[in-house]
Amino acid sequence: MSDMIRSPTTTYVVNKVLARGSAHNVYLVTDEKDERWYMLKMSLDIPGNGRLDREVLILKDIEREVERIRSTAVSASGGALQYEKCFPRLRESFLFKEQGNRRINILEIPDTKSVESLVPIEQWRTRERVLIDPKSSAWLMGRLLKVFTLTHPIGISVGKINGGNILVNPEKHRAIFFDWTEAYQYDKYVPPEKVGEEISQAATQVFIALGGNLATGLLPSSDQLLDTQYAELLIEFMSGRERDPDKAAVRFYKLVREMWVEEFHPFTTIPM
Repeated sequence: MSDMIRSPTTTYVVNKVLARGSAHNVYLVTDEKDERWYMLKMSLDIPGNGRLDREVLILKDIEREVERIRSTAVSASGGALQYEKCFPRLRESFLFKEQGNRRINILEIPDTKSVESLVPIEQWRTRERVLIDPKSSAWLMGRLLKVFTLTHPIGISVGKINGGNILVNPEKHRAIFFDWTEAYQYDKYVPPEKVGEEISQAATQVFIALGGNLATGLLPSSDQLLDTQYAELLIEFMSGRERDPDKAAVRFYKLVREMWVEEFHPFTTIPM
């Protein structure tokens, strides 16, 4: 692959490969004009362009909904809902003629200083051999539920929910689903069974990051957990029985506020 990629608007310098997949690769690139970093996805072949085309349509629909909400809605505390920080932002998409007209998507991760600030949720357990503490898991689960409160009502399912596709910015308390090439657009609302499935998949990843035992449904002992309510709610989410993202978010935050004083908690990991 060329070290320079010219788009219709600018030229990108390819810095390194971030991931190789069965349908597309992901690269870290820098815009020659503004020297800002972006993530570049390139399909492996022309038949694979369809997945990146789908991601373009999905992210544009999400951006329109974010703008609609931002212009009309405020949270109960009077602050902006800030959905714009919950999703990757599509900067541009084009066919790269030098590589046989393969589709390229250029993505920006909002409110993130560098790619090193982003950690796949599975990395703490598999590479760093650490667990996240319950309070850190609470804001993480809350961020994922917040994504569903926007996408599911407009008929968009994430599609790919696993430990590699949940990127976390511990410093900024942000979490996003990075890859939307397997997302699906329904005519209206996402079917309840699919909503339950995606809430289940997200809760499972958080439960695993906590060090939870999937066989017993137990979390490691912690002075942050005085009883089993938190584990029980995550397990219920994991069952797929909760099929309304708004109700899931309300239930989750109600419990979190009952358990802990509302204050800033720095992201914390614990050796395994």
